[in-house]
Amino acid sequence: MRTMNLTLAALLIARAAFAQTQSTTSSTTSTTKTTTTTITTTTKELPPAAAPAKPFALPAVTKFDLPNGLAVRLVQYGSVPKTTVRLAIQTGNVDEGPNETWLADLTGEMLQQGTTSRTAEQIARDMASMGDDLNVNTGVNLVTLGADVFSESAPQFVALLADVVEHPLFPATDLARIKQDAIRKLAIQHAQPQSMAAEKFYGALFPNSAYGRYFPTQAMLEVYTLDQVKSFYDRNYGAARARLYVVGRFDPAAIETAIHANFESWKRGTPPSVPQVTAVGKHVVYLVDRPGAVQTTLYVGLPSIEATNPDYTSYVVMDALLGG
Repeated sequence: MRTMNLTLAALLIARAAFAQTQSTTSSTTSTTKTTTTTITTTTKELPPAAAPAKPFALPAVTKFDLPNGLAVRLVQYGSVPKTTVRLAIQTGNVDEGPNETWLADLTGEMLQQGTTSRTAEQIARDMASMGDDLNVNTGVNLVTLGADVFSESAPQFVALLADVVEHPLFPATDLARIKQDAIRKLAIQHAQPQSMAAEKFYGALFPNSAYGRYFPTQAMLEVYTLDQVKSFYDRNYGAARARLYVVGRFDPAAIETAIHANFESWKRGTPPSVPQVTAVGKHVVYLVDRPGAVQTTLYVGLPSIEATNPDYTSYVVMDALLGG
């Protein structure tokens, strides 16, 4: 009986094992039959063809000069009731002496601190009512003053602009604050690798020249006086170095009247100075170590053609096409 039971148990186990094997084989076969591979192909869509260029006609330019040498250019353009007014004066860092780096910048900031008839707060309020702030930008060769104002405010802004550039107050109480602002700006610039590389690059390309004096020292900024600011203004600001541009929608008669009434009294001043500068071209590599920097800034350049060269415009276009 015991032998029969063992034989029956063995048969049952064998049957169970055979059934499990059959189930696994069936499952595997079923899985194999239902597995498929899908390959998707896409066709690249080309961008639409460019539309024909729209015709563009340059607007007419009204030109006239004031007796003091100020050149005026008026252009009616656009349909938005806004007017752009820019006064460009041919001066800037190029007119600084060896120990006057950023003196032009301080002078530009001091111009915004009020006139003999308006406080800085009054200027800000007047500008707000005209739709913009007074913008003064000092560059290497050019200082610009201007704003984008409502069309009906354009003559009023011309009067304010003339007041700022002709009758600056240069309040002594504001000089210390502006110098501290410049010192903070200098510290920020010295912490940026791009600025550090530019300082070394221009210093090597234009040694012993205003074009190569990229940054002042903190000590230099600390000792600038109000007399130095006034002297820089007296030497370099005047109608003989300036051009006034008015572009947008405006009343031509009202604008011309405002220009004559407010700018004819501006001093003529001295003609712009054109320094003779020769860039140094030589094969040299300068390394500026900046511990802890996570990347490298490269400046690579060489002397090129002057802006007076007939090919200069083509050269600039080529540079833009190459990504410059």
